[in-house]
Amino acid sequence: MVTSLSGTLYTLEDHFMYVGPLVRSALHSHYAGQIMWVPDGIELRRDHEALEQARFAVIRPRQRHAHGSAALAAVLWLDGDDARWQSSGSLQAVLPPTLEELETLGSRPSPSESEALARRLLRTFAPEGAPRRDLSQRHPAVQRMCALLEESSATPSHELKLAELARRSGLSERQLREVFVRDTGLSPRAYLRWRRLRRAVSSIREGASLTQAAVQAGFADGAHFSRVFRSQFGMSPTRAFVSMRFGIALSSA
Repeated sequence: MVTSLSGTLYTLEDHFMYVGPLVRSALHSHYAGQIMWVPDGIELRRDHEALEQARFAVIRPRQRHAHGSAALAAVLWLDGDDARWQSSGSLQAVLPPTLEELETLGSRPSPSESEALARRLLRTFAPEGAPRRDLSQRHPAVQRMCALLEESSATPSHELKLAELARRSGLSERQLREVFVRDTGLSPRAYLRWRRLRRAVSSIREGASLTQAAVQAGFADGAHFSRVFRSQFGMSPTRAFVSMRFGIALSSA
């Protein structure tokens, strides 16, 4: 039985890519959408739909889902800001022909095989030169807020309040909340939590302990980080990172 994520996590700019054993998760949702490829299939539940057996699945940003365990999986997370999510037909839940030749990959791929698989999936869905974020259709105040929240996630000692964000954006608090939710699907507070989660994962990748990463990312303490991480990913950060390896930063070229 798979009890922790013991595969390899790769990065490519705003994207995360995991290759290895996948553990069972509770029902959860996060700002990133994800693309899952599981050669031997996996139990998957989306929202309140019936349980399905899937080998390849596209889960859209903020869609609640839960999955079983698998000996081998490749999971690519694309942030909700990624331009491809704006087109319903841009990411289809159909196994690309370029992946079919990898169906015989063993359950314990070597580091070189794991890296090759990560590169293949990244090239398929995040090709070189593809737009990562398209904020041009968002309200100018939302664009400014996203930049301010990103800045706030990098300065844990500075916790932005909604009133301050409203003042700096030129809108009332009510207007600010409405346009932000309309354009991002998240409240400003939820968006900030997501950016801090991403920052915490980056800190862990760079060698920080879970507690250190929590503080560096602006969480009150390790317990706060653990609660937020569990709600977003359906498992504890210990279960996710205790056995995980961190691979190189990949290029889609």
